[in-house]
Amino acid sequence: MGRQHRLHHRSPWQVLRLCLLLLGDWRAVAVAAAARGWAVNPRWPHALPDGATIGLVSPASASNSQAIERGMAALASRGYRPVLLPHAREEWWFVAGEDDCRLADLHQAFADPDIDAVWCLRGGYGCIRLLARLDWDLLAANPKPFIGYSDITTLQNAFIQRLGWVSFSGPMVASGHGYARAEGIDAGSERDLFRWLRPTADRQPLVNPDGTPFRVLEPGAASGRLIGGNLALFTALVGTPYLPDTRGALLAIEDVGEHPYNVDRMLCQLELSGVLDQLGALLIGDFAGYVDDEHPGPDIETVVRQRVGSRPLPVLSNVIFGHTDVRQTLPLGACADLRADGAQAEVVVQVG
Repeated sequence: MGRQHRLHHRSPWQVLRLCLLLLGDWRAVAVAAAARGWAVNPRWPHALPDGATIGLVSPASASNSQAIERGMAALASRGYRPVLLPHAREEWWFVAGEDDCRLADLHQAFADPDIDAVWCLRGGYGCIRLLARLDWDLLAANPKPFIGYSDITTLQNAFIQRLGWVSFSGPMVASGHGYARAEGIDAGSERDLFRWLRPTADRQPLVNPDGTPFRVLEPGAASGRLIGGNLALFTALVGTPYLPDTRGALLAIEDVGEHPYNVDRMLCQLELSGVLDQLGALLIGDFAGYVDDEHPGPDIETVVRQRVGSRPLPVLSNVIFGHTDVRQTLPLGACADLRADGAQAEVVVQVG
């Protein structure tokens, strides 16, 4: 009965993919993915050059001047030329300037041929207000490295869906967990970031900067697009035309200040919308501020495992990324192969 129950939850695509993976036929998985409309070769940006000019944008919440100056000084000390876009210091309501201004900065940063990369100052809130007005033709003609996380998750997943872009869920310039940190950015986290901004191999593994291994909650194998980022922002895209194709995807999730019942609610939404049934694997990142003494609940791993239930879904935890000082960078939109067997797991990304 247990085996029949697990098969009941499998979609035809999951059954096909599982059979191919068990046979070790990764090429056949890629062919099957192409038949489903995937871009087998995601669109990677050019590598970040030495002395690059970096456009700094605020598509979400405003940053304080001290954090901006500290972050810019850190980049300049590394030989880069940070350039603030015209409205990057503005504030309006709960965002960094009116929508027209933030949108103009984003478009200018990508369109300007003298800007080599686009780096977000911080997250917060506001990116979702821009989605319906983005100039997708302009963006498609000007791919560049794009770095951010938290609220920037909204843009990154929309870029996957509309452009096939790979962007980087990594430390930000005016964030207290990134280059504006009083002690300076964590050295291991910065090394990992530049491993992706300047890749040196056609296959690179995801690695925690502190050297700790991933934990295997549910074993298995999967091959698909790496999507996700902040759980709340990813969930907010469900039901919109900006949610990436979740079929066979490796969904990475993290969040901050979301207590157990909130996380469970968002996972329920992913379940009820059919997303959980379509995924190839689930990667659990950092959930800072998760513990709530007033409304205690189970740990994040327990909440996830209960929601996954009997689905044949590989699940890894201790994938350290998110709102934390020590973190790895995730190349969202890239294709990756995951294998988890017993206590050992690896996620290897196909570069370029």
